[in-house]
Amino acid sequence: MLDSSLKILGLETTERRATVALLDNCEVVVEFTLSDEARSASLLAPGIQSALQQAQWQATDLDRIAVTVGPGSFTGLRVGVTTAKTLAYALGTDVIGVNTLAVLASQVDHTGAVESVMDAQRNEVFRQRFDVRDGVAVACGDVTIEDDLQWQQEIEDNVVVTGPVLKKLEPQFTRDIQTAPTTQWIPLAATVARLAANLEPAGTPFELNPIYYRKSAAEEKRSTH
Repeated sequence: MLDSSLKILGLETTERRATVALLDNCEVVVEFTLSDEARSASLLAPGIQSALQQAQWQATDLDRIAVTVGPGSFTGLRVGVTTAKTLAYALGTDVIGVNTLAVLASQVDHTGAVESVMDAQRNEVFRQRFDVRDGVAVACGDVTIEDDLQWQQEIEDNVVVTGPVLKKLEPQFTRDIQTAPTTQWIPLAATVARLAANLEPAGTPFELNPIYYRKSAAEEKRSTH
C-alpha cells in the first residue's frame, strides 16, 4: 500500500545529469536537475542542501531517502548510493534502493507492455519488460543484457519502449518500434521517490549497494589475464 504521509528525498544519478527531488504526501515539493559534474559526491551534497532550503525543510524532517541502484553508470551509481546511505545513517532515516528500469517504465503514459532499455556499452543494452497499469510498473522478468541490434529485431509491435539509450538507437532503427515520448526517456528523482513510498527499506543503510549487472570493462579485462 502506498504510504502517502512520508517526506522523501529522491536521488537519480545514473545519467549524466543527476536529479534531486523532495516529495511530501506524494506531491513534488522541489525537483531540479544538477549540472553535468554534479554526479561527484562533493557536488551532489550541496544540491541536496539547496533542495532542502528551497522546501524550507531540515534534513531531520526526512522519513526516507530513495536512490536508483542500477542499472546505470558505474560512477553515478557509486556516488548516488554512497551519498544516500551515508546521509541515511547520519540521520537514522530509512534508505530504499529503486531499480532504474522500473523508474523509466513508471514514467510512461501507457497501459500495457513497456520495455525499459539502457546503454550497457559495447553495443549492448540492459532491458526489462514491465506491465504498466495506472503508473505502476510490475516486472515481467529479470534484467538482461543483449546485443542492441538483436534486441531491435525481437521487440514486439505492441510494446512501448523507453530509456535514455533510445537517443542513440532510434536513428538506427531498421523497423517501426513504438517509443514513449522523448520527455519520458530519462529517469527522474521524483519518480524514484514516488516508487520508494511503496517499497520496504533495505535494512540498515550500509546493506544497500549498487547493482551493476555486469563487471566494468577494467574488471573484465583483468579476469581474462
